[in-house]
Amino acid sequence: MGGAASTQQSLFISNAGISDITFTKFAIEGPGAERFAMDGTAPNQINQGQTLEIKFAFTANALGDVGAVLTVDTSEKTNVSVVLKGLGKDLLYEL
Repeated sequence: MGGAASTQQSLFISNAGISDITFTKFAIEGPGAERFAMDGTAPNQINQGQTLEIKFAFTANALGDVGAVLTVDTSEKTNVSVVLKGLGKDLLYEL
């Protein structure tokens, strides 16, 4: 089963702090990581008061649930992990 990429889903990251934050790690990891793609390149920093939109798509190549984790580490030691989930479905066609 091959598949096309899903509709992109958005994740928003905001910096409500008093200074800019540098990302030291921004990676999709885990057993299903290769099934998830981030649109564009990972940001290097987020400025004070800024909100970033990060878009992801999932591509199924088998039936069932697939998971990965977006790991974001920062210069402020405020590290975040976001669970990414996708579902591969069987498509039925009628002629």
